[in-house]
Amino acid sequence: MSAAGQETVLSGAHAKTILNREGCGAALILLLILNILFFPCIWGHKSLLDSAQLCPSVLPTGSWSGKRVLMGWAKTLDGAAAAWFFEPSIAVTGDEYLKDGTIPLWNPYQAYGAPFAANMQSQPFYPLTILLSLHLTPFTYSLFLLIRLYIAGVFAYFYLRLFVSFIAAMAGAIASMLGGYFILYMTMPHVSVDVLIPAALFACESLLRKRSYGSFLAFTAVLFLVIVGGMPESSLMLLVFVYIYIALRIVCDGELRSLWIPLATRIALASIAGLCLSSVLLLPFLEFMRHSYNTHDPKIIGGAIPGLYHFTPDSTIFTFLFPLIYGQWHGLANQFGVIAFFLTLIAVLTVFARSKDRSGRQLPFLTIFFFGYAAVLLLKHYGIQPINDLGKLPLLRYVDFYKYSESVLSICVASLCAIGLERLMAGAASKAIVGTALGAAFATVPLAYFICEKTMIELIKTNRSAIQFANLAFAVAVCSLFCLAICLIVFDQPRRVLGVAIAVILTFEFSANYLLPIYYIYNSLPGQAQNPYQGAPYLNFLKHQDSHFERIFGRDRVLYPDWASVFELQDIRDLDAMYYYKYLPFLRNFIVPGSPAKTQELWDRFTGDDGEYAFQTPLEKRLLQLSSVKFLLSKKPYSEVSFKPVYTNEAAIYRYDDVLPRAAIYYRAEIEPNEGEVLKKLADPNLDIFRTVVLDRTKVKPFQLTSIVEVNQGAARGVEAANITSYRPQAVEIHANLNQSGILVLNDSDYPGWTVDIDGSRGKWVTVNYLFRGVFLAPGKHVVRFVYRPRTFYLGVSVAGVALVLLSVPGLLSARRRLRPRQSPVAA
Repeated sequence: MSAAGQETVLSGAHAKTILNREGCGAALILLLILNILFFPCIWGHKSLLDSAQLCPSVLPTGSWSGKRVLMGWAKTLDGAAAAWFFEPSIAVTGDEYLKDGTIPLWNPYQAYGAPFAANMQSQPFYPLTILLSLHLTPFTYSLFLLIRLYIAGVFAYFYLRLFVSFIAAMAGAIASMLGGYFILYMTMPHVSVDVLIPAALFACESLLRKRSYGSFLAFTAVLFLVIVGGMPESSLMLLVFVYIYIALRIVCDGELRSLWIPLATRIALASIAGLCLSSVLLLPFLEFMRHSYNTHDPKIIGGAIPGLYHFTPDSTIFTFLFPLIYGQWHGLANQFGVIAFFLTLIAVLTVFARSKDRSGRQLPFLTIFFFGYAAVLLLKHYGIQPINDLGKLPLLRYVDFYKYSESVLSICVASLCAIGLERLMAGAASKAIVGTALGAAFATVPLAYFICEKTMIELIKTNRSAIQFANLAFAVAVCSLFCLAICLIVFDQPRRVLGVAIAVILTFEFSANYLLPIYYIYNSLPGQAQNPYQGAPYLNFLKHQDSHFERIFGRDRVLYPDWASVFELQDIRDLDAMYYYKYLPFLRNFIVPGSPAKTQELWDRFTGDDGEYAFQTPLEKRLLQLSSVKFLLSKKPYSEVSFKPVYTNEAAIYRYDDVLPRAAIYYRAEIEPNEGEVLKKLADPNLDIFRTVVLDRTKVKPFQLTSIVEVNQGAARGVEAANITSYRPQAVEIHANLNQSGILVLNDSDYPGWTVDIDGSRGKWVTVNYLFRGVFLAPGKHVVRFVYRPRTFYLGVSVAGVALVLLSVPGLLSARRRLRPRQSPVAA
């Protein structure tokens, strides 16, 4: 057998030499592929921003600037999530790091203020996100997305190269980098975690093979990146996969099994170190979970368990091989193609075939592991029992498996592709096995057409698909299979050429079955000039008008949530995975939500996108008044006479003057027994919200009762405005001048972690009007400063600091030993 076709198991110094020498070539090849496939985004002034034209952002059609290009089909399966959350959140991260010189812990611009880092999806501690946020443009955003794909490919190569030859490892790396899941969800924030799966596998192997300090640090670093990558579901799926892999590797390898105690100790210590380093994000997240409302909690969604959600077993399974067979949306969640299917069959059918060279001894284990794990995920995907009941397990019950486990499935299939190609190149697959696998791959084409024809016709008739999609799906598959068959016949020897040819065909199919048609044939990418971060003229108008930090509200998809944050405008709307638990009940107290069958509005979001939001009733207006919403944005006109039009160009802006000041001084207070009664009182038309503030008895400390009595003993007066002299994301300074005792109310959320300094001394604030922060003040002039000092973050910093010091000790001692001069022997 030639060296080119041999299975290669690398270890020790040989592994380092090979990986260094060949790794550069592999990295260049992967970089070249990305440059070819995404040439317009890297070199041609195009962009991958979903908020540019795919989804509403600054305007209902996306960006204001640049030439408008209509899209035929959505590029990604959940582009809205990126456009409405991740893309604006990156701008917030950059602003807080650069403009404010603070760590992005709080977002004051959405939902009366909310935790920022603690929501995890913002990932402000993820190195790539930090770099992007420091210079955010449509071009750098596209680079960010492509670098994530590149990370998956490069580390998949390094991992697979430990077991297979260069060409096979490259095929697996390409299948990982262009894996259907990563392309279908390219712009989603959770891909920052998913692309680390190959890096985690490589770190695992390094830790198992080498008892070195470097391998220990590598595993710790990957675990840290997984957590700060910001998606709990993706992180959980990755960690479950990795620790199962480690356990089975130790059990199934005799050499590792004999060392299981020291290995388990090292893995446990590295895991603890990684968790400690990530506690700067993990602890605030756990605190936010305790104080949050989210639709992953079965108690909130009527007892339903997200971990049991699944697809219906039907013909959509063929979308894994022919992704555009039904168009784009119907049943599509991932895709591999028929060449990957063929290589997977080769890997599985030859699992017990042994080559003469002993270097292939680990491939059967890898084949069984990756195929078995992929099979379990597929069964879970379609809800097959008893596999589906895995979703009832602790923690797993909160995960949408049909979405967040697909990244692991992609990596499993990519690894099987590498193993299958290695078996072909090594001659371990007999002609019978190759013929069987090729015949099965060819048979999927007529089988898919026969089973899926009726559904395809129905989707085409209802304009939910186009006949070109189905034609292309079959054409790419048939073309790839015929090229594969020719290569198997022509390139029997040398097998290196066969391997290269199959890797090229694999790359072609991964590119042509979805990416090329969706991005370049049926759609046109937006230009970099279509830049939503540049804003629009109406936003400049608003920033000049907003002198007292009044809030805004938009309907008709104008300035979609969370885009107000990009321009430092304060919006009462919000769109996130988690909310402070008081936020939505406060809104529902004044606005009747739409039909649950038609909308998610006010159930898991507040976008202003559903209903008229005319604000004609006194109760609806009360929400605007309590929230200090002075400006209303719309495409269609408001009929309410108290809303005065002040801007009528690309968006209409109305001003509402009858609102409370952001910082208001009250001279009357009422106490209700609990939060529910406070909400009822706020909705009571007999309550004059411009004269009286409402407090929750359960939130008032005994010593504060005296202050309430003092306030109510003074003369009854209407509310007065205090002067906000500085409003930054995590610090607000207010100057107040009182003639009698009163309560200063800043209508920002009362989330834990906020502190107050009164005239330079630490004070106590109290929850008022259900959601806001209030401070009791004596007569006279005062400087009140609210500062966000979350204990969980600072505790996390302490824990991470200790872990970092402990991790550095072995390295320092080793460096000291290397630097210590050697003593020459003393002559006798």
